[in-house]
Amino acid sequence: MSAVLPDEPSRAALLAPRPLSGGGRGAGHARTTTRLVLTGVVAVLTLTACGASDPTRTDAATVAPQPDTTATPPAAPAAVGAVPAVTVRPANEQPAAPSPPPVSLEIADLSIAMPVDPVGVEADGSMSLPETGERAGWYQYGPAPAGESGAVVVAAHVDTRATGLGEFAKLVDIQPGATIVVTDSTGSEFSYTVSTTERIAKVDVPLDQVFDRAGERRLVLVTCGGNFDRETGHYVDNVIVTALPTA
Repeated sequence: MSAVLPDEPSRAALLAPRPLSGGGRGAGHARTTTRLVLTGVVAVLTLTACGASDPTRTDAATVAPQPDTTATPPAAPAAVGAVPAVTVRPANEQPAAPSPPPVSLEIADLSIAMPVDPVGVEADGSMSLPETGERAGWYQYGPAPAGESGAVVVAAHVDTRATGLGEFAKLVDIQPGATIVVTDSTGSEFSYTVSTTERIAKVDVPLDQVFDRAGERRLVLVTCGGNFDRETGHYVDNVIVTALPTA
């Protein structure tokens, strides 16, 4: 593999927290960080070597092809039918501008107000996230709030060693009907109403739905949850909140 193109992933895999010493979220226990790991979805371009040695190939300078003066002239080409019409676009046509990224997220019912940073993909294929649970990361290769379809994915650490419990640790308490407001870089506000909150075993997370680009417009918040597995150093579940645009 000689080149990795992280700007074309179509979906992401499970939240895989980095292991820490200690247990779960209770007082006196060490904290764990969380990573979204992309599995098999980052577009990979493998460049193979050109002109590899070929035992059947001879050096061009040694044996040069000679023109055949006795060859029969080629037959006249057959008549070509009518050429179909081709749609022509102006050469100066510009692509649509990307949607503005989200910069903040508020959930009044949970007293959450946190900045949101655009994040991408690490060299190992995992989704980047802010180091602290006090900031969230927006998956910038998916839809933005102003987009016309798909899921706006925002994720954050449930806790970290440095700062303790993160803001998204409160997501387990959110109720259907709660309002989430996302503000983008232009100052435009997008209001969403919570429809579902799920705690799902990481092996069962429906990744195509979470990172969907073509379905109905929605906001998806993701963090770790459930019990802390001391043997693996990971939380066993994901907490996933889905919210639809407020009518």
